Amino acid sequence: DYSNKRVVRWRTGSNTVGEIVAGGDIHASSPLSLTYPRRIHVTKDGTLFILDDNRVLQLSKDASQYTILSSKFFNEHDLASDISS
Repeated sequence: DYSNKRVVRWRTGSNTVGEIVAGGDIHASSPLSLTYPRRIHVTKDGTLFILDDNRVLQLSKDASQYTILSSKFFNEHDLASDISS
């Protein structure tokens, strides 16, 4: 949800209730606040990668744990090749 600066998870079969897993109303100083999430990638095990304006975040399947993988500019081609390797 680029313009709302958040990533929303929609469960299979649910079309009315989404779960904000990053961004949204989170305080701007929080590591999970987002500037402009441009790309996401979900692995087979449910790990979520978010390409934000100036960094890459990795969130666990349940979004309870996160890692900042890069705090420098990444483009979507770099993200795709790094995740798939």
